[in-house]
Amino acid sequence: MKILIDCDTGGDDAAAITLALASSDLEVLGISTCLGNLELAQTTRNTQLLLAELQACVDLCAGSDVPLVRQKWVGNPNGKDLLETDKELTPPVGLDLLSFYHQKLAGASEPVTLVPLAPLTNIAKVILAYPDLVREKVERIVLMGGGIASGNTTGAAELNFYADPEAAQIVFGFDVPVVLCGLDVCHKAVITQEAGQRYFSYQNKYAKMLQYLLKRSWSYRQHGSFNGSILYDTIPVLYLLYPQIFTGLKGTISIETASALCTGATLLSVRKNDGDDLYDKDKQHQAIMDLDLQLYLDKIEAILAKAEEQA
Repeated sequence: MKILIDCDTGGDDAAAITLALASSDLEVLGISTCLGNLELAQTTRNTQLLLAELQACVDLCAGSDVPLVRQKWVGNPNGKDLLETDKELTPPVGLDLLSFYHQKLAGASEPVTLVPLAPLTNIAKVILAYPDLVREKVERIVLMGGGIASGNTTGAAELNFYADPEAAQIVFGFDVPVVLCGLDVCHKAVITQEAGQRYFSYQNKYAKMLQYLLKRSWSYRQHGSFNGSILYDTIPVLYLLYPQIFTGLKGTISIETASALCTGATLLSVRKNDGDDLYDKDKQHQAIMDLDLQLYLDKIEAILAKAEEQA
């Protein structure tokens, strides 16, 4: 499966990229970076550090450093010191964002899946610039963002959609299928320290990176009675590889852009406007709501185990 990843690399983005690169069933055609959890310069450097440490030859493009229309908003500073490496860093490609995506999509001989893990600024720009190319080449968009039940930046909005709600609305308003892996499912994908110990028996470079990221996350999130980690951005990658793990709802997703209280809120309508059927199962949006946690944990191990065999 050919994929293009768009990210604002902190710990969970790094875990998602690691698993995508570890899987022989995914081919990462390129990675673009965006403002989001951190400033663009830091998300780009974090991605460079990750690729260097994994010795991965993937084209990297630095994308947007401001939202489409709103003032810059940076979310979570936990990621400024994500990684260190003694390996040489490969600079981003000498292309602007739109040229990068045009090259990757126009040159693809098979359908491409976009995997945004950040505010949707970059993806919205590509859609606005090349709508026909996106329709022709992009099979679907599988993203981490939003939340049907609640937010995590405000009561209504998740960070990625709050940072650039207009961009999110452009993506969901375009006629390419979108799978939303939001807070509803991510908050159920808790990797406790006890459950995560199984990953520490593997010694390939992907396993070692995931081990490091889990330890870092466990340390960062350890407060009260919560001793787990949520690697939000791994959910789209696992969905691509093992959709049978997940369940969701089909409908029409819209993003609130005009409300003072609910900017960035994710709105899902599953009802039909006419006909006898209550729910519309033919819509091109899907909101993933639940997962089989044990299978999620097992499939992460399966990716690492297969990488170990191929090392």
